[in-house]
Amino acid sequence: MTTSRANLLAGVDMEGGENFCDSIYNFLKNQGKDINLFTNSGIGAWFESDTNKGLAVLPFDSGSVAPVVGETLTDPLSGATGKVAWLEVTGGTWGGTNAAGNISLGAVTGTFQDNSDITGSVGGANMLTVNGDATIGIRNDPMNNNSVGLWTDDGGGITLAFVAAEYTVTTTAANQRAWIAAAALTAGKLYKIELDINDGTDSGIDIQGYFDDGAAQYGRIMTTVGGWVSVSWTFLCATTTAAGLVGFRVIDDMTGSNIQIRRFSCYEITPCCTADDNKSFDGWYQDAQMDTYREHWGVNTKDGSFYALAVVPSGAGVELTFNAAGSSREEWYAQFQSRPVTVGAWVLAYTASHCRIRMEDTAGSTYSDYHTGSGDYEWLEVTRVIDAAATDILAKFQFNVAGDVDGTTIVYISQPMFVFGWSLGEGMYQPRQQEIIYPEGNVFSNALHNLKLQSTSGWVPLNPEADSDARMPKGTRAFLFYSEAQDSGSAAGLAILQFGNPNTTYINNVSGIANDLARRICAWQIVDNDGGTDYYIGATGANTFDCNTCTYRAVQIN
Repeated sequence: MTTSRANLLAGVDMEGGENFCDSIYNFLKNQGKDINLFTNSGIGAWFESDTNKGLAVLPFDSGSVAPVVGETLTDPLSGATGKVAWLEVTGGTWGGTNAAGNISLGAVTGTFQDNSDITGSVGGANMLTVNGDATIGIRNDPMNNNSVGLWTDDGGGITLAFVAAEYTVTTTAANQRAWIAAAALTAGKLYKIELDINDGTDSGIDIQGYFDDGAAQYGRIMTTVGGWVSVSWTFLCATTTAAGLVGFRVIDDMTGSNIQIRRFSCYEITPCCTADDNKSFDGWYQDAQMDTYREHWGVNTKDGSFYALAVVPSGAGVELTFNAAGSSREEWYAQFQSRPVTVGAWVLAYTASHCRIRMEDTAGSTYSDYHTGSGDYEWLEVTRVIDAAATDILAKFQFNVAGDVDGTTIVYISQPMFVFGWSLGEGMYQPRQQEIIYPEGNVFSNALHNLKLQSTSGWVPLNPEADSDARMPKGTRAFLFYSEAQDSGSAAGLAILQFGNPNTTYINNVSGIANDLARRICAWQIVDNDGGTDYYIGATGANTFDCNTCTYRAVQIN
């Protein structure tokens, strides 16, 4: 088979001079380069993420037992939990039972209370004591002390009062807000507000989360009931600010009666996999003795990709593996037999002889060099000719030093590549173009799942990343959405759930079918240029429309 000159030069810059020579060089250099065989190489989609995704720094004192990497810490008073990533001791000693400092936690949920004696999954009860209210996460008020002075409100229409281990909230006007000043908020990051609510002397009162990064955002309406209920809202920060506000808004005028609230917290969230199983970000698998987190663009990411992977190993010799589920399938391994393959990635590590890449088949393994432990990103690469009789093919990242609580064994990985051929070289990263990722499970929509008794809404903005609690990534092109909807007047009226304004591709239309008969629709919706979309609920009357189930079933990225 011959290649014509016209075909060879198709797509090459023909302007002449150095541009022409550079184009010829780059074109020929990339001939034979296969697509990236890694799925989700941008480390964006995390449908397999833990439910708990908070990041927080826990100040402590009276420390008598040092936590270990990956240990779960629990506040027995509030039920708040988090997993240890690293810590710093700023004073005292563990042996002297007076160690003090800060612990970096991942997979956080709930509110740690000041002066609470913490229990560890390894160290046991009374390991250390929480030292402070408002410094945990972005902002925190467990409301076990009288900290009403932290709060600001809209004026005389709302009043907070301390009673026992909670606050009462009284309103004499509608749409009254109360808030506390947040620490610095960063554009593009996601923040979660959590709060417990109770009826108090009133009942069925509507409340929303309130988040302000220079412009006010309000979460889905939640309603008090006769008993404590934990509610939460997730917000995407649009503007970096050092003067953000976080709190809540009471929709109803209670005319002097009250509701109860407790355990307020707001913290950054990120997808993570920290359970003692092999689940990792979609398409990948990890050993149980390691925790992984999606690292938002910043000082720990590598230019050329928005996200990185943060790996927090607790044991030595643990591995992160690609395609473990399908590695022994004939349709997978047959394409590799007797062929050279190369795996490479940017890696940041602080400990030498800790992280390297391993290419494995049935006959054995080939390894890259170790990262030097420089604390900077280094390009690691390994090539292996796959055995002619191989029936199992795996690409792995290996971590060979047991986790140290000082943080020196944390590793960051960016832009992994897996191709046919003898070499890659740094700077050659490319993700699969317009990649579609189908997850193993479903992700519920915060805004629409189990949304009952709705009236016509008008168009409402929706950001898939915030709406999925960060499991959907930035860079989304479209999402596959499933909904089950019904309306009590659908037989004779217009009832519809629709996405897109004006780019509508998803419609669940229940008009003209029997009253309260559910219709199920699964279809794609293209996002707008800003990465979001809008949804519209058209109801036949007041409080007639129900969205019973609303989930993300797949995502197309880049």
